[in-house]
Amino acid sequence: MKRFFDYFVSRESHLLLALWLLVIVTFASVITAEYVLYDETIDILGSDMIKAPLSFASFKAIFSTFTSNQFTPLSVLSFWLEYNIFGFNSSVSHLVSLLLHLACVTMVFWLLKAMTQRPLFSWVITAVWALHPMQVETVAWVLERRNLLYGFFYFASLHSYVNYQNSRSRKSLALATVCLVLAGLSKALAFILPLSWLMLDWLKSRSFSLQLFKEKAAGFVLSAIFFALAFFAAHGEIASDAQGFLNWSMACYNISFYAIKTLLPFNLLPAYEINRFIEGIFTPGPLYLAIFIALAWFACRGSRQRLFGVLFYFFLILPISGLVVVGYQFYAVLHFLYVAMFGLIFSAILLIAEKARDEQKAVIARAAGVIVLLVFAVMSFQHCVIWQNSENLFTWCLEHDPNNRFARGQLAAYYLFIKQSPDEAAPHYRDMIERYPKFQAGYYGMARIFMARNQSAEALEMFDQAVKYNVEVSQIPRDRGYLKLMLNDLSGAEKDFTEALVMKEDNHVRFLRSDSRRRQGDYSGALNDLMIVAENAPGDFSLQLGLFELMIEGGRTLNAFEVFLTVCAQLDANPGAWGHYFEILCTPDFKSVVLRMLPYRSYFVYRLGWYPF
Repeated sequence: MKRFFDYFVSRESHLLLALWLLVIVTFASVITAEYVLYDETIDILGSDMIKAPLSFASFKAIFSTFTSNQFTPLSVLSFWLEYNIFGFNSSVSHLVSLLLHLACVTMVFWLLKAMTQRPLFSWVITAVWALHPMQVETVAWVLERRNLLYGFFYFASLHSYVNYQNSRSRKSLALATVCLVLAGLSKALAFILPLSWLMLDWLKSRSFSLQLFKEKAAGFVLSAIFFALAFFAAHGEIASDAQGFLNWSMACYNISFYAIKTLLPFNLLPAYEINRFIEGIFTPGPLYLAIFIALAWFACRGSRQRLFGVLFYFFLILPISGLVVVGYQFYAVLHFLYVAMFGLIFSAILLIAEKARDEQKAVIARAAGVIVLLVFAVMSFQHCVIWQNSENLFTWCLEHDPNNRFARGQLAAYYLFIKQSPDEAAPHYRDMIERYPKFQAGYYGMARIFMARNQSAEALEMFDQAVKYNVEVSQIPRDRGYLKLMLNDLSGAEKDFTEALVMKEDNHVRFLRSDSRRRQGDYSGALNDLMIVAENAPGDFSLQLGLFELMIEGGRTLNAFEVFLTVCAQLDANPGAWGHYFEILCTPDFKSVVLRMLPYRSYFVYRLGWYPF
């Protein structure tokens, strides 16, 4: 208790409290923001895993499932607990994000203080990092809680490792390893963490001996595991088409692009279309990277600490630079920099501090630092307002970059699917078709609009174009199949549903394919699909009823009776389900089966109180 009190009244605690106050004032407006149409409607609001009740089975599923081609169970766990306590409440979600950012700020400050033993210098670096306008995307975008959790445990691991370097305490090394596990469970990108440990060793001039690597053996093993998880999570999305598996041009461009945005954070957008800068024979990516390396070398000459910062940035940004293309990844997003920018900010401020050693330069540097912090705070405050809702965010983005297909697609989707205003969405989808005639999103959007207007022929034409340029998006053949099913084109619907299932397993699509097969008289195929659906949703009595009906319709009454017996035990706990079964139980075909199954008469009479004979 005395240690806590002593820390509370210390200069260091005052610095930290001042930092918290600055961050809260700057980012507080995010608490009033809505969920935005930036994957949140799918990965949070539409997640069955998050909406699952509190149970061990749900907990187990969270830690054994990849979500959106990522392994982020700790983030999903937090959303699951939050939902079961508060429901979907955007204010609560944003408050959690803000608190996590404050936790990260605290950990960065402690890390820097442990590295430099200079509290005020550590405060300046932390303040610039915390108030940087590019941090708004991570704090304001609820889905990036995974980034905040990953960032907190990443910095916590580094802090514990620095403590280990200073004290040689095995407890500190163990804590660093535990934080590695927690960072990896937040975001598999944590596989890079042991490399950061080695960089800290290099910074401390520790010799790279066998013992140095042996002490980190557990960390390297864990790193390999998280690397494998990251690879397998993205395996289904790793590019296999003409865009290539390895895209050196994209990586070169993004590494330099992110560095520029860190040092000059202007015109900040939720996503940057970069394909127009890296396509073709002569791309500027390698040239930009060469310039970045030259400037970094010039800035880091004679300073191991400054070089540490640049290398920290480089190695953390490399895995997410687009070098390995995942899905359609011809864009850059700023939340990738949440942890990585720490290195560049550290090096830049250290350079300024070393160049401003005489009193006159020091005064100028301090004044410039205050101005930078104020400008960053104002810019971040303004960006928090922009992130208040989907319409604000993507309208603002298009005002600054009319060619941004991502922003236009998101705004159109907001009007069509959230606001349910096809008339507002249509101009944006038409614009996408005109600007990007080989991109499926515009055609798909117009197809959905024509469906809403009952213009089936026009909708089919748009669906055909969308499928032609489809980049493994399962909902396009799924929705075209649904339209064909409604138009009684049963074979065409079945073909589309099959294509959608190849792209992504989906119970709803498999159910629709079962229906299309049943209506064609393919009872065996229909039953196979429906049985898979029922296995994936064992508590859904309506699916069991569908199985009964399909089995009897296909002449498999004995199988229907067997299915019925397997669910009878569940009926006691679900008395309302009896209404679903009454009609099928009283059909002549089913009665004839029951009459042949004499041993089960007593079960019906005495257990269920039902006498159909």
